[in-house]
Amino acid sequence: MASPVCRVPSEIISEIFSWTVPSPSEMRRLRGSKVEQSPWILGHICSCWRAIALSTSSLWSLVHMSSSRAADPLSMIQTQLERATVTLKIHFQFDRDWRDHELSAIQLFDLLLEHSTRWVELNIQFTDAMLTRLTTLPRGRFPLLKRLLIEQNAFEYQLNAVRTIQCFEHAPSLVDVGVINSRPRDILVPLPAHQLTSYQVQESWATHRPLLESAPNLIEARILLAGSPDWSDHRGVIDMLNLQRLYVSHVEFLSYLWAPALAEVASCVDSEEPLYISFNALFRRSSCAPRRLCLRGLPDPRATARILKEYPSITNLILIFSATGDANTLSRFANSHLTILGSPTNAPQLCEIYIASEKAFGINHSLFLSMLEARRNTLNHTALVMQCGPEPGPVAQSRLDALRVEGLDIWVNSGSRGALEQIQRWKYAPSWVS
Repeated sequence: MASPVCRVPSEIISEIFSWTVPSPSEMRRLRGSKVEQSPWILGHICSCWRAIALSTSSLWSLVHMSSSRAADPLSMIQTQLERATVTLKIHFQFDRDWRDHELSAIQLFDLLLEHSTRWVELNIQFTDAMLTRLTTLPRGRFPLLKRLLIEQNAFEYQLNAVRTIQCFEHAPSLVDVGVINSRPRDILVPLPAHQLTSYQVQESWATHRPLLESAPNLIEARILLAGSPDWSDHRGVIDMLNLQRLYVSHVEFLSYLWAPALAEVASCVDSEEPLYISFNALFRRSSCAPRRLCLRGLPDPRATARILKEYPSITNLILIFSATGDANTLSRFANSHLTILGSPTNAPQLCEIYIASEKAFGINHSLFLSMLEARRNTLNHTALVMQCGPEPGPVAQSRLDALRVEGLDIWVNSGSRGALEQIQRWKYAPSWVS
């Protein structure tokens, strides 16, 4: 007699199986796929599950490898490549001991390159040896590639020579690109800018400008500066007609952009930078109505309040406190913001407020809760996220519970893995790599 589970339609079981496969961020922590995890373990439960798992190509499409596991038998990867019969998502990371496994990693990468026509995602940290492979690839090797993130390996500090990776310039399906290059003179990556909708690039402004000018279809942009800033370029603003979400590592970038469709904007700011002037100039020039504002660093609380007052379309505020200063400085800026927001007459339009810290200091729970209680009639969603900080005490927890009972959606995260991932999402890091 067949097991009851075998009477469940295979399509439903396949969907359930898809939710058991580790995400890219989980695989990154595990340094790759393991046989005791999904999808491999699914074939060891019963013959029915095994048949469904083997016939569901999408379960096997994510190939995540780390340099420390590159010495594992290639047969496991070959088996996965055979089972992923349609498309492949390639994620390749390097660990601190990558030089001990470099030869094996190159052999594995060569194997994956044999299937490059099936790649839809590529997330890779490159070394000089990896660049040798990429710079010699001919055109036409990536017809299905939609998403690309290439990063300079943080553990290799000197490349042998300047390299140019041209193989992605004519990828016809590529729309989502990330190039994290801390030393922009080391590597050049020509991109099909005209077809891009998502852009995350760390480069000099001299490289950013022509790329952005050639990318009229961008919906999301994460503009990161590499090297020393040079703001002497006065060639006018760049038209970004379709841009909806923007993150800039320096507020000075805002002086060069026109974005009438902009709905969400985030920036890394310092207390000494002209926060209000930069944002006000962008909003007025673009005649946009932003709904979300995210400030990271040490934003001036008075400038924050002024922006919120003059732009009532902003209903979603995210403050991420992070800087090289000491904990007392960070706490002072955080407390000043919470005090201002604690008055519901300041920015009464806000219905979502998210507070986070990226450094080893705690947000004042009492001030945070007082702010929530003062805004209980207008707030719908809120969060307190700390990479490192104390959990709420009994009194604070009781106040949180009371607000939840009243209907406020509250998320408090102090130091768990999800904290960093959430902060990255607020900064518009690519969602497909997390």
